[in-house]
Order: sequence, then structure tokens, then C-alpha cells
Amino acid sequence: HAIKPHKGAVSCLAYSPDNTMLASLARDQTIFFFDLAQVKGAYTPVCFVTLPGVPTAMCWSSDSTRLLIGCQDGQIFEMARPPAEVDTSKTFEFKFDGKFYEFRKPKPKKEPKQKEEEEENEDGENDAQEEEVQEEEEEEEEEEQVGG
Repeated sequence: HAIKPHKGAVSCLAYSPDNTMLASLARDQTIFFFDLAQVKGAYTPVCFVTLPGVPTAMCWSSDSTRLLIGCQDGQIFEMARPPAEVDTSKTFEFKFDGKFYEFRKPKPKKEPKQKEEEEENEDGENDAQEEEVQEEEEEEEEEEQVGG
């Protein structure tokens, strides 16, 4: 028995922890839900949800009541598990009822001015030390020339 609800390639499957529902994600931006409890050994279609992004990963909550869905663009969706019986007299599509999370990369931190000033001071001290070493070397050369 083959099940082909998606129009695009399936990217992820996840059984609920209570083993009563299967969720199927695809690159066509849909997630299909199948009830596993109605008929033993059968995958009964419950509904599908259209997502605003291309899903790539998902994970059920430990109590099987919520599903987290990760999308290619970095968005995360959290949705409640659909009820076991959905009115499918007109359509199998179920309205997405959940939360959207969007994560942004943090901006790189700028070094405080104090650190920059310390580095400049250290560079200045190093320059002064190098000048002293050069002066000592020049004095030694002059002494050798005078003494020789």
C-alpha cells in the first residue's frame, strides 16, 4: 500500500511519541498528518497544513501535543497537533494554528575603546624599547670604531 500525498520530495517523517500520529514534511511546503490509532496498521489521512517556508526538520513534544518544524530559511514553527477528526467534507487542508520564531545572527561585538587604547599604549612602549636597543647598538659601534 503506497501513500503519496505530497507534490514534492519528502524531507522528513516523524512518529509522535505516543505512536498515534505520523507527520510527513515535503519540499512542496506541506506537512501531512496520518492517524495510526483508528485502524490498526493503517495510515489514515487526517489533514495537511501549508507552511510559509520549505520545511527541513521537525520534532514532536514529549507529550505528543505539539510539533516544532524547522525551515530552510531559518524560521521555526510551533503548532498544536491537529485533532484526530478534522472536517474534510470540503478539503483536507487544515488552517495553520501556531507560533512563528525567526532567529537572526547576532552582530559581531566591537572591542571597547579601552582595549584599543591599551593596545596603542603597548605598541608605543614597544617602539620606545626598540629605539633604546637601537641607540645602545649604535653607541657600541661608535665605541668599537673609536677604540679600534
